[in-house]
Amino acid sequence: MAWQAPFWAGIPLSLSLCLDLGLVNAAVFNTAIERGGGAGFLVGLGSGLGDLGFFLGGLAWSAFLAYATALLRRALGDRLGRWLALASALLFAGLAVWVFVRRLHELARH
Repeated sequence: MAWQAPFWAGIPLSLSLCLDLGLVNAAVFNTAIERGGGAGFLVGLGSGLGDLGFFLGGLAWSAFLAYATALLRRALGDRLGRWLALASALLFAGLAVWVFVRRLHELARH
């Protein structure tokens, strides 16, 4: 059927975009080659759990910001409330980058 062609063409495209050889995938392959498949699996699992942690933290912070922005805008005015909400979002993003860079430095020492 002609209408299904874009769907079936999109699946390999999606997989090719998701399975790129990024930093984590290179680490998983390198660990699997050097220490075995189990160790490579654990590296990938740890990476996935770390991503899940950042996702859940961002989701919780976004939900809090959606609630707090309405309160801040009502209490402090439109401009100041919006500014404080965006500033806190930038602080959260900065914290996430700081945690990532600190972990990279720890790994580089070993």
